[in-house]
Amino acid sequence: MNAKNRLRWTLMFIILLASVPSASLAAGPAAVLPDNPVGGSMVFVEKRCILCHSIQGYGGTRGPDLGRLQLSGGFLAMAGIMWNHAPKMISALAQENMSFPQFSTLEMSQLVAFLYTLNYLDPPGDAREGEEAFAAKRCVSCHSVGGAGGKVGPALDQYGRFASPVFVATALWNKGIPMSEAMERERILRPTLSGRDVRNIVEFIQARSRIFPAPEVLLPVFVRPGNPREGASLFVSKQCVNCHAADEMKPGIGPALAARKLKVSLSTIAGRMWNHSPEMWAVWKKKGMSPISFTVDEMADVTAFLYFLQFQSPQGDPARGAAVFAEQGCAGCHSAEGSRKPMAPDLRAKGPWASDIDLAREMWNHAGNMYGTLLGSAREWPKLTERHVADLLAYVRSIGGTHRAKK
Repeated sequence: MNAKNRLRWTLMFIILLASVPSASLAAGPAAVLPDNPVGGSMVFVEKRCILCHSIQGYGGTRGPDLGRLQLSGGFLAMAGIMWNHAPKMISALAQENMSFPQFSTLEMSQLVAFLYTLNYLDPPGDAREGEEAFAAKRCVSCHSVGGAGGKVGPALDQYGRFASPVFVATALWNKGIPMSEAMERERILRPTLSGRDVRNIVEFIQARSRIFPAPEVLLPVFVRPGNPREGASLFVSKQCVNCHAADEMKPGIGPALAARKLKVSLSTIAGRMWNHSPEMWAVWKKKGMSPISFTVDEMADVTAFLYFLQFQSPQGDPARGAAVFAEQGCAGCHSAEGSRKPMAPDLRAKGPWASDIDLAREMWNHAGNMYGTLLGSAREWPKLTERHVADLLAYVRSIGGTHRAKK
């Protein structure tokens, strides 16, 4: 398939994913949990971001490939990255006679959730490395693939048609106890699995399986994208919350998951769940609890929830925000407390700043006007970190909503 056709199919796939309804991110703790993280792919296409930026090699080449960026930090970190990038983007768009895109609150929430989801999705594994891991981890002692391997456990050819590591994660979790018991009987040391191990073994199974990819036998099976909000509900209903707190400030029997830096790919989360499971089984046995199992869709939702725990940004400080407001030159144009007539919008009239998204949207939409104001002047574009943005948000929240500009 040539590059043009591959791009066409990629765009069709993106639009198909985005057709699933997606709600906006509300204020408060739920603000970090989108209903449909891939919904922003439609925004990525409609706002023509794809003309300059590619996703894993599909799209424009003027800007960086966003599918290969390793993002860290929370939502406000992305707001800072987009702000810092705005001058180059505005200049590049002007050269192409293209307008600077504007976003609504919903569009901004969907786009940023989508960009973060790109780190959650796994790159393709390596079948050769997967075969080596399959042997080194002693999987081959119990399981066969393509007719070669042990007979203690079932043949894994059936997993060759499953086009997502979430199927393997579900099987590892649900079958973990009997698998560990069988390994103990066979005197096989229980292996630990990295995310790389998981995706490489999945690739190996798909490449070696006798029933994949022959469409006349069985068609590939896909899983829908995980819903983090549904995962949050499952985290409670499956009693995970009895041992693990989602908030690192709350105590629990197990570690607070928000403190474990789970902003990693699906296969890495699957590996960590497998590695950690014996400790959980011991707790279940001590408490007289029955083993917890998941369907494939439930596993997709729970792992999406675990991933998006790190989507939340740190709390800002209004006093530090006031200092950033002055040091970064915001006070040179914006009035924050009515001290003088502003050159730019009075931030008191922009309240009440209900969510992080409000600030991110305002910053981005304002960037075009600010670029024009600073163009030709000696002033530099202010560079903002996640901490800067969090503190600025706390500051403008402290002064916003107390005043409305007169019409």
